[in-house]
Amino acid sequence: MKAILYNIGLIFLCAGALHARTWTVAPGRSLTRISEAIAKAGPYDTILVEAGVYREGGITVDKPLTLRGVN
Repeated sequence: MKAILYNIGLIFLCAGALHARTWTVAPGRSLTRISEAIAKAGPYDTILVEAGVYREGGITVDKPLTLRGVN
């Protein structure tokens, strides 16, 4: 029974990851604030943060996300 419940949970976890989106934050783009990208992103989404200076405070991540800095 535990194995069945484990497999069902794994299926739901993978299903969420299959619908993940990628958001890009960069100066001059439609998303210029990291906090805005976090608010728009869904669970398991990826947020790419391009090089730049981002003056934000109090950023809270309240869902599973991947934040990645890119050049």
